[in-house]
Amino acid sequence: MLLMALCSAAASAQTSGGGNNNEPPTLPKSDKVPVEEIEHPFEEIELPHSDVGTGGNGPVAYLNKVQGTLTISTGGKDVTPVINVYKDGVLVAPSVPGVVKAGGISTDVGQYGSGNYVVTVGDKNPLWCSFGL
Repeated sequence: MLLMALCSAAASAQTSGGGNNNEPPTLPKSDKVPVEEIEHPFEEIELPHSDVGTGGNGPVAYLNKVQGTLTISTGGKDVTPVINVYKDGVLVAPSVPGVVKAGGISTDVGQYGSGNYVVTVGDKNPLWCSFGL
């Protein structure tokens, strides 16, 4: 009986977020990227060349809700194109390689359906944003 109670408590601790790898990591506010929605469904992102390796105006995420794509302009920050997608607090896409565009990294988040998202880009000191889809 005691063993069953211990196993139940351990399983409960794993799903409540205590050290669980499925929940978004604690991320510094300084690396949070503002999200701008694209109004036209087929609008192509033209990232400013000033963003490429020069610091530009800082990182910005562009969300196309119709196509379900997210493009993060790195604002000159050197990040690896490793993307983690969390939907409603659960890791749905671990270490997905993003499509690298001039000055930015793009991924398809629409494939995971509607929900509240946290997306991180980079493996060390990642840029990140949050939005609803």
